[in-house]
Amino acid sequence: MSLALLLSALLAQTPTSTSADPSDEVLPFSDAQLDYLEELRYQILEESQSGAAGASAPASVAPSALELKAEAYIKWLYRNNASQGCVTYGNPHPLGDNYSGDNGACPEFSLTIVGRPTPQIEGGFRLQTRYGQQFADYFENGDRRFSEDSSSESLGQNHSAHLQLRGIYVRVARPLPLVDWFLAGSSDLGMFDAWTVGKVRFIERFNAKGLFLQTSLGDFAKVLLSRIALSKLYGTANYSSIEDPLVTNPFWARDAIYATSIRTKTFADVVSFTLNAGVILDEEADVRDPDAAGSVNTIDQRDGVTAVAARFFGVNTSLTADVTGFDAFKARALVAFSHNNPNSDYVTNLALGGLGFSNVVYDETNDIAGTLRVEMRDLLGDGVSLSLEYFNIGADYNAVVGARREDDVLLTDGFLDGGQLPTLNLANELIDFNDRYYESAIGWHGGTALLELQSNAVDLGAEGTFITYNTNLQNRDMDIYPGFGGFTGYTDVQLFSYANTNDRGRDPRTVYRRNQDRLSVITMLRGKLKPSWWRGSVVDAKVKYILDRDGRDTTTDADDYFANLFMAEVSVGAQLLDQLTATIGMAGDYWIEENRSGTYAGGVPNFLDYKTLRLRPWIGLRYSLGALSAAYHLEVVTKSIDTPIDDQDDSIGPVIRSVGWLSAQF
Repeated sequence: MSLALLLSALLAQTPTSTSADPSDEVLPFSDAQLDYLEELRYQILEESQSGAAGASAPASVAPSALELKAEAYIKWLYRNNASQGCVTYGNPHPLGDNYSGDNGACPEFSLTIVGRPTPQIEGGFRLQTRYGQQFADYFENGDRRFSEDSSSESLGQNHSAHLQLRGIYVRVARPLPLVDWFLAGSSDLGMFDAWTVGKVRFIERFNAKGLFLQTSLGDFAKVLLSRIALSKLYGTANYSSIEDPLVTNPFWARDAIYATSIRTKTFADVVSFTLNAGVILDEEADVRDPDAAGSVNTIDQRDGVTAVAARFFGVNTSLTADVTGFDAFKARALVAFSHNNPNSDYVTNLALGGLGFSNVVYDETNDIAGTLRVEMRDLLGDGVSLSLEYFNIGADYNAVVGARREDDVLLTDGFLDGGQLPTLNLANELIDFNDRYYESAIGWHGGTALLELQSNAVDLGAEGTFITYNTNLQNRDMDIYPGFGGFTGYTDVQLFSYANTNDRGRDPRTVYRRNQDRLSVITMLRGKLKPSWWRGSVVDAKVKYILDRDGRDTTTDADDYFANLFMAEVSVGAQLLDQLTATIGMAGDYWIEENRSGTYAGGVPNFLDYKTLRLRPWIGLRYSLGALSAAYHLEVVTKSIDTPIDDQDDSIGPVIRSVGWLSAQF
């Protein structure tokens, strides 16, 4: 069997999870491995089809009949609270929804159809049900409302398990001379980077649409050109509605991202370069044009042409140099530029009017960012490596349509373990309690050292990271910068008390504050022991200590924040049966925070010290039987808060919560 057919067969048989949790990917391949295999398959097809048009197709890429892949997926959530739904941390419609909550049994079904009528042409689409149907609702037909809104609830469709057409695309290899391939339709946007146009997060992987064309500059470089439809909700500052009451039909379908990626060959087998760039253009009908719907301009004569004005204009570019030509040394240097310019005539300042929930700064901003990472393998012997990274991300750098999740631009373990991204548009909603939170690295300036040992018996890692902040400033204009409600102190992203209805990806730590004078030190030790007690035995342990200091208002010491944050987790896992793997673990956190929370009422700082203890024992099971996979995670969480004022103390739990899923591919 040829390699191309083998890869196609593997991809056709590989299950595709519909879970919101990327860690729930089922065997045999991870999401990253699937992406690599798919890219390799396309590369093989392109190389095999590089001959003259009309030549007989090689046997490895012979036309095929329709290829069908289907998946039935069911998720269960349980928690001893009063919520109901399919997603623990949702971002519900203001009028309510039927998917956000901790108690629900929620099925999904997907059917993917791919056809290859000729060796050069491939097309496909995916039919996907959406969360909404619950097993308890099988006898109901929905809750129709008096008026329609953007939720399925208003149309009585909240129990219908309605299908959505997703992932529709057509791909043509070598359609014209000098064109390698052309794709129209869906893409995960993984061909760019997190600093410009980011890969779409897992639960939206089939939603992005665009036109993509790749050509080659001889053997020197490959050039990708694209026009991508801009999501209506890329920003929250009322970018989905125009502010002039006279114009009743704002444009949105013509809004787009114009992106390119240029990847050079590897020069002298040592260094290669990649340029990524994206231009965001959000246009609206010019309110002064009589052809604009709703305009009351009766002076000028209509000419059938509607003038437009930019409501938002943004540019993000990055240049990356990769040094990969040495066995013991690898390096990556990146420099990036960001420009954001909202038009105040066409958009509301939601940083001022929406409690600070905005994914853009309400002002014209320009800034740069840069990282330099060096990895030295076997530096101190076999299996011992040292990685060093310097990072400097400007206070106003913002990748508005960059990666929102499932990517990581920095080496450090960070505050929350989920990864760091250079955007205000994080996606920390529509996730479950066991999913990682992501944090914005905007304004971070510092360095990381990571020492690692890998062997057959044990893996070890030690990290030290120092961070100061380009966002440090006094008397910042918070009418322009989003403050995300002004949360202070270390945010508990598992048992938090703030409303999670407007955040659309709020950073767990506020990026911008009126007064900030902050620095942080992150230290981490981790180890993985692989004993021979039982088949697949693994003992994992991680300890993290964070020193976080913020002088806040530098004119007084009464509000100075000082935190010692301790986190630890240990787990033991083994393969009990051929099909079953079990893990048991315990996590504990102890946070000592001076002047964590308070006010400046009457102009006098009044902040309380907090001591927080959180304990979380858990068990996990994973099951695999051919095309069927299942997992179950159960944990108990308790949390206590001790302050100098007794009536401010708090105790939460025991919270019992679990998530389970079953997936079958056929």
